[in-house]
Amino acid sequence: MPPTTFRLHEPGSPEITVTPDLFRGPRVALDGVPAPPARDGLALYWPIPMADGTERRLRLTGQLVGLQAIVDGTSYPVERRLALWELVLAVVPIGLVPALVGPIGLLTGGIATGLTFGLFRLPRAAWLRVAIWAALTAVAAAAGAVVGPIGV
Repeated sequence: MPPTTFRLHEPGSPEITVTPDLFRGPRVALDGVPAPPARDGLALYWPIPMADGTERRLRLTGQLVGLQAIVDGTSYPVERRLALWELVLAVVPIGLVPALVGPIGLLTGGIATGLTFGLFRLPRAAWLRVAIWAALTAVAAAAGAVVGPIGV
């Protein structure tokens, strides 16, 4: 997915760029420089230094359903939220493929599920995304059927 760039709604905010990545985790850059995350207990956040010397905390939520950046209670959408039908179809491969081809289907169906989350965020017609999803699910099942007997 392409990165999203925004500024906080207050003076002295750096330019914040959030790059979604389902597999490696989202990345944040401040004025073009990669920002390392910090932890507050188990919570992950990115410190945002302001021009007046204060700091704001940026949290990212909704990685599977639609990534959002939250700073001081204000939400900044990073990705389009998936509709309920998209979420349901996205998780079908990880349940259907193992039922069809056995345990190896968890691997191929899991890969298909991960790819589907990205697929459904593409700015394409719904019918095209569903057609690609069906083909992707079929390929995952076929790959599981071929690899399963080999015993990876």
